[in-house]
Amino acid sequence: MKQSTIRFQSFPRTEPPKDFIFSVVEVFKKHEEKISTFFLLKGLQSDEVLRMLSSDLIELGWEIETNKKKKDKIERPVFFGEGVKLSMPFSNS
Repeated sequence: MKQSTIRFQSFPRTEPPKDFIFSVVEVFKKHEEKISTFFLLKGLQSDEVLRMLSSDLIELGWEIETNKKKKDKIERPVFFGEGVKLSMPFSNS
């Protein structure tokens, strides 16, 4: 394979990336030629990319949302505000 075009950065920048970052980046590199706009004439939709990556990410222990049907969604917090209060949920409603 050609040299990877994948670039990433982790935060906070004052600390080294957590170990899991490298395994996730390797999943993207494994599928790079099928998902990267560098290699494709037309970019893919996010669902198409996720479909290609999902089995490898699940193998790493990640939970993957595979269905956008409202009844199948699980409420997950997105942002925590002052006092660690949920300020923006990702929910079914």
